[in-house]
Parts: sequence; C-alpha cells; structure tokens
Amino acid sequence: MGVSVLSLPCMGLRQVTEPFPKNPLAERPVPPDIVLRRRIHVALFLVPLFVATGLSRVQSGPVSSSLPSKESAVRDSSGESRNDGSAPTEGETSARPRTPPLPRWYDFAANLPRDVTDLAGLAVDTRSLPAIAGASALTAGLFAEDSRTNLFSRRVYSRSRAVSSASDFFVSVGDGRSSILLAGAMGAYGLITSDHRAVRSGSQILEALLATGAVVQTMKYMAGRESPAAATSERGTWRPFPSFASYDRHPSRYYSFPSGHIATTVASITVLMENYPEERWIGPAGFSVSGLVGAGLVNKGWHWYSDLPVGAMMGYTVGKIVSHSERRSGEGDGTEPTLSLAPVLNRRGDGLIVAMRW
Repeated sequence: MGVSVLSLPCMGLRQVTEPFPKNPLAERPVPPDIVLRRRIHVALFLVPLFVATGLSRVQSGPVSSSLPSKESAVRDSSGESRNDGSAPTEGETSARPRTPPLPRWYDFAANLPRDVTDLAGLAVDTRSLPAIAGASALTAGLFAEDSRTNLFSRRVYSRSRAVSSASDFFVSVGDGRSSILLAGAMGAYGLITSDHRAVRSGSQILEALLATGAVVQTMKYMAGRESPAAATSERGTWRPFPSFASYDRHPSRYYSFPSGHIATTVASITVLMENYPEERWIGPAGFSVSGLVGAGLVNKGWHWYSDLPVGAMMGYTVGKIVSHSERRSGEGDGTEPTLSLAPVLNRRGDGLIVAMRW
C-alpha cells in the first residue's frame, strides 16, 4: 500500500502532446481543404459514438440461441434466467463469474499507481521473456532498415496527395483525441442507458490513455532518440537522459522511441477487445487501423518503423492490465485505491492537493 500526495498550483493546464516541427516535405503548394478537415473532425466524434451505441446493445455475454419464454423464465438475484423454470442452485450461483462493479468517477486516476506497478512486475517476470525477446528482435530488424524505409516513405508522402492525406488522417486518429472521444461517448451512453459495461469500458480507455502516456514519456526520456524530421544521422542519434530543459525545448530530438500514438491506439483497442470478447471483429479492424497509424507516422517523418513494435507491446500490455483491474483490487479489506482532493488557500497562492491511496 502506498500514498502519493501532489500539490498543483491553480494555473493554466499545459497540453502534453508529441510536438514535432513541420516536415518540409509536407509543405505543399495547394492549401489544405478546410471543408474536408472539418468533416474529418466531425467523423472523429460521430464514429466513436456510433460504435459505442452499437456495441452497448450487446449484453454482458453472448446471447443464447434458445431463449426461454416469459412464463417459464425464472430470474435469480443476479438478473439471469433459466430455461427449465427452476431457481439456480447455490453451487451454480457461486460458480457464476461475478460482474465487475460500476467504476467510480476517479478510478481511471486512482488505479494508475497499480497499473504502473503491475507493468513493472511483468517486465521482470520470466514469463514475459518470449514477448520481450520477440519485440526486441523485430525492433532490431526494423532498425537495420530504418534509413531505407524512412527515405522511401517520405518520398511517397511528398509525391502522392492521396498518401499524404490518408497519413495525416490516421495520425490524427492515433494522437489520443479519438481515444478520449471514444471514452466519453461510451461513458455517456452507459450512464444514460444504465449500461455498466459501456461505462466501465470508457473509464478503462481513459485509464489506459493516462497509463501509456506516463510510461511512454518516461521511456522516451530514457532513450532520447531523434525523430526522422530532426535526424542528424541516417537512423537518428540516441541521446539518453537529456537535460529537462533541452527535452522540453527540442522534443523532436528525443521523442521518437517508442511511439506514443501506437501505444495509445493499441491500448484502447485492447480494452474494447477485453470488454467485448464476443465481438470478434474488434481485434482485426482495430489492429488494422493501428498499422495505418504507424505507416502514417513514418510517412510524415514523426517516427521510424523500429519505434512501433515496443509501443504496440506497451499498449497491449497496459490494455490487458487495465481491463482486468478487478482481479487485483481488494474487496472490503481497505485496499481499494482511493483519491481525495482538497483546496489550498494561503498567502502564496491558491492550489489543489491531490492524494492517492493504493
């Protein structure tokens, strides 16, 4: 168990993103199509809402092909029914998997310390060695070809308007705004329709977004790899642990490895897969979109292909951890994560104290 206390001054929030200088190859003589961009932004809001509405119509488990009649169905205390008209036995009730509770409004933040701790534990677990070795081997293979693949991708991006437009679109899909919109849409729909699974999915997507952001930003600082747009060598120079001032002023020199866009996208998809296992299409469709996001990042000169495998592995792992947080939280033993907020008023200024207990 641990307690973290953070004092925050009441000042403007600073947006944390992945800023990169404009790619000279992306400067085109034709001005951007404002109408098309507005339609894309509207689609980024409406599509997640539509998907959330469709997914939330499905109940917690697969629907049986033989449904009981209203006269013969007898419901137990959990709301489930039996076809033979009899009540479930005590053994059947205890064996039935427990439905995860409705998340509290602050769970997405209160669970973060445990998420990071569990991720660190998996990193040193011997059972994770095959996955880590596979991601490392794939990264090494792509690193050897980074110079050629980057040159090819940048050349295609600069010569094809269709490729550049598609790359810009999918990069915007993976920058975190889509995950926030999807989380908000699912949470709002779940609250309106009393769909706990939709609310839980929205909360976990937001939690995964914060967890991947914290872990990926730490790894970026530790690696310090140049992005292709600011590369001073054919595969990008590595400057581990730069000064915080340089890291903040020149992010393109250090932000490349691993990809936060890929980690965020894969984490959100994994959360949906775990919460809606009966929807088999989520995995193939979602990971296809992730691949297009990765290709767009390389085309724009924001990332190398070798930045993608570790980002994908981090996102998938965080998504798995976040989706099954109920397995590691205590029930009634005082170990549930809690979050408390308290205002601070003094002569030095106003502020906010955030205390976490886990």
